[in-house]
Amino acid sequence: MKIAKTSDRFEVCHNDYKITVSPLKYEHKLEILDSIKVDGGVEYADIKKQAFLAIKYGVKSVSGFIGYDDQDYKIAQDANGNLTDDCTSELLEALSQIRINENSVLLPIFNFLTGNKSKMDGVSIKINGKEIDLGNA
Repeated sequence: MKIAKTSDRFEVCHNDYKITVSPLKYEHKLEILDSIKVDGGVEYADIKKQAFLAIKYGVKSVSGFIGYDDQDYKIAQDANGNLTDDCTSELLEALSQIRINENSVLLPIFNFLTGNKSKMDGVSIKINGKEIDLGNA
C-alpha cells in the first residue's frame, strides 16, 4: 500500500487545466466532516462549505486559468500555505464551471482530497509527472 504524505503534490489534470493538490491533514478532514449535522436522525451535509474547505486546504497551485486582465491567474496563500478566503472563492467559482460530462471538475478534486479514489473519465491524476492508477493508489 502506498501512503500519500501531506507534503506530496498531485496534479489533477483536465484538458489545459492543472490543479496541484496535497492530501489533507487530519485536522482539515475533521473540519470538513464537522459541516455534517444530524437532525431527527437525518444527516445533512453543507456541501458548499465542504468544497470550500477542501479547496482552501488542498489546492497548492493552478495553471491554465487567466484573469480578466489577460494575465495568468496566481493563487494567494496565507502564512500557513493555505489559500486565502478570497482566492478560495475565486477558484471554487472557476472550478465549478469546468464541466466533464454532467459533472463539475470539482467532484474528482474533492473526492481525491477527501480520500475517495474513484476514477473519473476525462481527469488524470499525476505525481512526479507520472499518471497514477487510482485502483492501486
